[in-house]
Amino acid sequence: MSTNPSFKKEKIESALKLLDDAAKETKEDISGMVREKYHHLEDSISQIQPAIKRQLHEVSDMTAKAYKKGKKTAMEAAEQVDHSVHESPWPYIGGAALLGAMAGYLLSRKW
Repeated sequence: MSTNPSFKKEKIESALKLLDDAAKETKEDISGMVREKYHHLEDSISQIQPAIKRQLHEVSDMTAKAYKKGKKTAMEAAEQVDHSVHESPWPYIGGAALLGAMAGYLLSRKW
């Protein structure tokens, strides 16, 4: 015995609407119950919150410093490569040609 798919969809939508309405009505009740029942959890979280904020700030500072250092290192490496290529370009041209030939060979193979 199969039921109509649109009927199933209507039933699901009706159930979801009922749940949504119930959640709206009981939001304050649930919030109050959680506050009353788990106030020790809230106290614990409020005690460690400053330490967590401090650690997040430290991580943020470390990340910013690492980004700046990485950017500086990358710029220096790019400048060194640029200088080296301008001093003697032929090894780089040969290397690029060799890599291009190898890539062409590998891509043209039939697996």
